Amino acid sequence: MMLIPLRVKRTNVALLRVLIFSAIALAGCLQDTITGPQVVPRLVLQPFHARFIAINYQAPTTGDMIVRWTRSQGDTQLNFKGYFVKLWSSSSRYDSTAAAQVETFLALRDTGSVYRKGIAFADTSITFKNIAMGRYTAVIWAVHSSDTLQLSLDSLTYSDFYDPRPLTNPSNLQVCSVSPTTVKLHWALNATDTNQGCIGYAIYARDPENTSSFRDSARRIATVLPHIQEMVVPSVPFGTNTTGSSSTPEHTNIFFVRSLRNDSTIFWGAADSNLIKWAGAQPVPTSGGTDTGTGTYTNSGFRIIRHSMYFGTYGSQFDLIDDSAGSNQQVLVSQSGSDVILTAGAGAAFLNGGEMVSQAQWDSNEVFYTTPLTLANGSPQSSVTLSGSDTLGRLVYLQFLDSETALKGKSEYARFFVRRQSNGSFINPNNGGIDVKGMFQPGVTSTGNIVHLLYY
Repeated sequence: MMLIPLRVKRTNVALLRVLIFSAIALAGCLQDTITGPQVVPRLVLQPFHARFIAINYQAPTTGDMIVRWTRSQGDTQLNFKGYFVKLWSSSSRYDSTAAAQVETFLALRDTGSVYRKGIAFADTSITFKNIAMGRYTAVIWAVHSSDTLQLSLDSLTYSDFYDPRPLTNPSNLQVCSVSPTTVKLHWALNATDTNQGCIGYAIYARDPENTSSFRDSARRIATVLPHIQEMVVPSVPFGTNTTGSSSTPEHTNIFFVRSLRNDSTIFWGAADSNLIKWAGAQPVPTSGGTDTGTGTYTNSGFRIIRHSMYFGTYGSQFDLIDDSAGSNQQVLVSQSGSDVILTAGAGAAFLNGGEMVSQAQWDSNEVFYTTPLTLANGSPQSSVTLSGSDTLGRLVYLQFLDSETALKGKSEYARFFVRRQSNGSFINPNNGGIDVKGMFQPGVTSTGNIVHLLYY
């Protein structure tokens, strides 16, 4: 008979005991009767993304504060009761050691509870009355369903400056065409630009052909910071114009600027001087164009004019060229000593004597307008003299008849800039001509309607 070591026997006995215990436990489980669903408690979660909204302004610096937040992910749970909010006055400072902004709670201003309404919906805002302007921090918890107040483990903390003062809108809106698809807006800062609650300006465009309400048809096309007074914006936010046969994309829009408060409030108000109707415009000369005579581009993009100026279609594009043949010119160019004489051709007229501006003003589109070009801008003149004693370049406004077959006889408008040379004259010493840049411009028809050129 073979003997078995004692330690092996003990191991087998222990294993047998484990198997017997497991069988008994399993038998006991199989005998249990399931009478209902198993309840597993779940944590309620805090909400996310809060903000302050000011309403019911009371002079000078008080109003009601709405604290609003997004829903908690657990607001449909049976154990979710609602939210609890504490509002503190606070201050903010930069901690250089932590390299972060640090918020300090100063005094508890108010508290409030918001309870769920219905089965799956919860209120997500609370209003605190008579809150003075200043910096505040809201701490928001989710609340468990129980007889006592049981808050979520985590909370949402939101801090911001609360400024209930209403903002005034900018005034004296002006505009300048930059290209067929862009314009540059300029405005006077509002009186409340320095309010701490003013975070900038919202720029809107509205298609004048849209018959829906003013606010519903307007589209925000840009937002700028406070203290900014101008911006280049798209002039075709609603698509290209479909009127006429031209493929150029100019389109008339109504532009306006509204003040923007840090609670996202836009101050609409009634229509005021903060509206302007305008369109983009084609700058000329365009690249690739050639002269019918001897003019060429200079390195800086000016057209050299020796004989006469022609605005209109040349080849497959709109252009400004030197019409040495003298067949379709709107402006004849001649010299008298150090002066240059511009004479209007058939069907053309200068709106006035023009104005002196620097090349930097022209190139940066810093010559602004409040109304489209029209003969009402000044007394029509048949000639303009560019004096050798001028200290800057000359910006001249021109009205002329369209020479295109489809539009023949209708008025068009343009402006052009004549560069003053470094020798103190308008005459280029290298070629004997004048250096000119121009741009077709939005104008006004005989019935007072604005047109977006180069077509109607």
